[in-house]
Amino acid sequence: MRDAKGATKARQHKNPKLPTLLPLSDGALRLISREEVESRVQTSFTNIWKMMREGRFPLPRKVNGRTFWLEPEIDAWMKSLPVAKYKSGAA
Repeated sequence: MRDAKGATKARQHKNPKLPTLLPLSDGALRLISREEVESRVQTSFTNIWKMMREGRFPLPRKVNGRTFWLEPEIDAWMKSLPVAKYKSGAA
């Protein structure tokens, strides 16, 4: 979608809390809200904020004064978490 000056505009998702930036190709980048990030990573925003300050969590983007994260960055962060090890033969 282009405006009168020919610049590409981002299309909005039907839910205003979840805008979608479409590069007009097959791969769509989705922005997710703070609430969805908290739900996905199962921790409070206080912990997320601390991890961001320490450089251990992806930084958000600002869209119209609101904070959103790129979904692929959150997915990659979750995949990078260590795998739990279980004791074998524990009684």
